[in-house]
Amino acid sequence: MHAVTSVFIGGEPVEQREAVIGIVEQVLGILDVEPRELWVSKPDGRPVRDRAFTPERFREAVDAMAIAHGHGIKRSKAQLFLWVALRHGVKVSAPTKYAPPQLAFSVEIGERVPEARAIAAGEHLLRQAAAALPVVSGGLTCFESGEVANTEISFVSVSRPKTPEQVRLRQSIDQSREGQLWKKARRIYWETLLGTSLATKLGGAAGARAAGAASVEECAGSLLVHAGGPLEPDDAPAFRARAAGLRSWLWPHSIQNPVDNPEAT
Repeated sequence: MHAVTSVFIGGEPVEQREAVIGIVEQVLGILDVEPRELWVSKPDGRPVRDRAFTPERFREAVDAMAIAHGHGIKRSKAQLFLWVALRHGVKVSAPTKYAPPQLAFSVEIGERVPEARAIAAGEHLLRQAAAALPVVSGGLTCFESGEVANTEISFVSVSRPKTPEQVRLRQSIDQSREGQLWKKARRIYWETLLGTSLATKLGGAAGARAAGAASVEECAGSLLVHAGGPLEPDDAPAFRARAAGLRSWLWPHSIQNPVDNPEAT
């Protein structure tokens, strides 16, 4: 299983450089990992060759680059994908030119990174981003496949035969609607972060509780909405059934991917 946490930012994270660096360093500290590789892309979209990850090189990348992403975990075969998009409007290997900047990571749950630690790091990212950055939305979820988990972050559609057709369809539609994420949420997750604008439109904490949230936390005007139950993929039938009320509640203010339509499942 791979835990995924992602936050979309309605501005330029590079303008809050120290906040971004602090959040990323804290998340890596909670995970107790250091990425093996650092890949970066310049503001014009040109990629720069990979280098060994160090905190110093990451800090330099925040100053000079548009996107920095870390891969792998030093001295481990466990998977980690860290994505720090610092500026919007940059087209790199994935067609993410129109999506808001994003802070995100996926990590393989197992002996190296237990589930509790992955959840703690994800929740820290959601809370700290809400406190320090102009967040639009975000969430914490998981997927069996590491490639599918990374696609949730990078928008790169997976077309391998082993990937279920519904998963490929949802990824493709997400990709085509990425520009809507400046104002709308993607979908309901195990934990969903809603920025101040979306939280207000949806009736605040009272609206979330009325829709069936297991718990609601207010974070600097944003909402952290917990669907309840064990951590499981947001496309799992059990999760969809349990979160039916929340899915209907958010639907009018989401990108409305048909695969996520609450009336269809």
